[in-house]
Amino acid sequence: METFGWCFIGTGKLAGQVAQQLAGTRHKIVSCYTRNFENAKVFAESVGATAYEAAADAITAPGVD
Repeated sequence: METFGWCFIGTGKLAGQVAQQLAGTRHKIVSCYTRNFENAKVFAESVGATAYEAAADAITAPGVD
């Protein structure tokens, strides 16, 4: 099975919990979006993803399945 690329819309507590569950699997968080771009950047840095200022850009980012 190849790696599956995720886009996270929302970067709160639940997103953090899911990210922990995905760690070490064949899943990767590729992009994320939340209304507060600063929060998105912090989350993205913690999971190795890219933060986007628009949801549509995050959803259509390269590598998102």
